[in-house]
Amino acid sequence: MLTSFETFTEQLWRSWLDGELSLSAALTQRFDLEAAPEPYLRFEAGDRPLVALTTNPGGTLPFQRRAVVLSNTDVLRETMTYQEASSVLGQHYRQLLQRKAAGRRIENLLTLARDRSATGVVQVEVCPFHSRSLPKKDTLVSELVNDELTKQYLAHVREYLRDRPVVIVAAISSSKTLSADLTLSPWLAWKAEVAGMYIDKSTRFVPLVTKQDKVTCAALLSPRGAVPKSLVLMMGSNQLPGTEGLKRLSEHFGEA
Repeated sequence: MLTSFETFTEQLWRSWLDGELSLSAALTQRFDLEAAPEPYLRFEAGDRPLVALTTNPGGTLPFQRRAVVLSNTDVLRETMTYQEASSVLGQHYRQLLQRKAAGRRIENLLTLARDRSATGVVQVEVCPFHSRSLPKKDTLVSELVNDELTKQYLAHVREYLRDRPVVIVAAISSSKTLSADLTLSPWLAWKAEVAGMYIDKSTRFVPLVTKQDKVTCAALLSPRGAVPKSLVLMMGSNQLPGTEGLKRLSEHFGEA
């Protein structure tokens, strides 16, 4: 049975195929609505997946164009449900990105999922629409919550993530060592809150990578006993750490 989030994304997918999606003027300027929305992707995902919360699908590729999808000649086809498309896209991106940073991130997420006995990964986007870049993210928050479609979408995302283990991966400034008293940007704090993670004194700080006494990658983790949520902060790179750091994250993620 589909969750309310998955049901909503099926409606979103069908509305896009029919050319009936409508966003506010501010969001229409930001996003390419001729590209297929990608609210979530499935990577070997079963019934107990680890969820990765990301921002949006990035720039548009040719196979994502509406005319190509409607032609039923490429990766995506009009005859697919979005749930079917999400698995097809997951397989396609693993092949397409395998030698790139995004591909390494996917494989590291799958490693973390296996270490936690989760059944694969579901990658959920805060915003399902494509854009080459996404500046002024603090302004974007107000634009998303004031648009009727994205407001509804985010409500379903929050419900879907509430009782599920979630990882957020974010690049952060390399100007100083990461520490328990770091201040998150409003964007990252909001994104964590969407995932059901509230950054306060009960949040655990775990260094994952240290170089010359400088913590270059760390995780903020939900309190022990809570639904496992983690915000992984990597200096200068939107990545998970290597083998040792990933092992340390796995050991602390969801710790009783």
